[in-house]
Amino acid sequence: MHALLQAFQEWRLRRKRFAEEWRLHLDLAAHEYERLGLTRSRARKHARKRLGSRCRYRATAMREIEADFAALLKLLPIARLCESAFVIPVAVLLGTILALIVNPARIQVVHSIVVGLFAPGASGLSARLVPLNRFGLIPTGFPSISWECGFLIGSAWLTIRWLRAQVSGRMLIWGVATLGVLGTAALVLWTTVIQLWAVAEWPLNFLQGLFVLGFLFGYAWLVVSVLRFWHRSVCRRCPICLHRLRMPLAQGALHNLLLDPYEVASVCIHGHGTLSESRWRRAFNPPAGFWRELFVERGGS
Repeated sequence: MHALLQAFQEWRLRRKRFAEEWRLHLDLAAHEYERLGLTRSRARKHARKRLGSRCRYRATAMREIEADFAALLKLLPIARLCESAFVIPVAVLLGTILALIVNPARIQVVHSIVVGLFAPGASGLSARLVPLNRFGLIPTGFPSISWECGFLIGSAWLTIRWLRAQVSGRMLIWGVATLGVLGTAALVLWTTVIQLWAVAEWPLNFLQGLFVLGFLFGYAWLVVSVLRFWHRSVCRRCPICLHRLRMPLAQGALHNLLLDPYEVASVCIHGHGTLSESRWRRAFNPPAGFWRELFVERGGS
């Protein structure tokens, strides 16, 4: 609670900074007009016209000094807590377990997922989606194939990087386990939604079909988004300690492709190395030079 109040006070101080700076420039401009012989009211009126609308610059200024509502979310402890490698997977796992507990037809969900993943051609799986009886199997062909492909590709990619000594075994285990948790949660979401769709009373068949079509495209977008989130999370973490990489430093120019290309270097605050990313390469290098001396001194002290 103390950290929450401290973050909120810091955000309020940043917002007050813009008001103080605006008032200072307004007073300076009004003082210049007063020296020309204008009255105080007319001087402030001309000063406001000179500076322009306050609301015109307020949004840009708040964004630059990180005093907008997006910055407030970053200052909250929950945002910092989500930077941990285990918070989101554990939260997703607990949410999946809770969804199964509150579902009265949880056996059907589990059975349908198991059959869809390991025995897609098993008997009893009806080819028709309608009607769907309560004790039958829910069609899970599309989500099962999607997540099987995503899991195999992601696991193979991490395994190859592990064999090349680019990531640690800890990163390999965490990445595969996290991908499995996300896939399981998405499969439970699919089966639960299909259950609700099957038992709901639809006034028009058109609405029922429109819902199925929209859910199909929405689920495809969800699969791609979750896989991108997983890949981005793996790439932005230290391959040894799994902590977020900090202090990004940009070098080069965006319009250069061969000579002095644009490159961003991030560092692991625990001294494991730096990550260099550009259009042509992505490499994690052990600490050297200044960084090595810095971390050696910190470790010695």
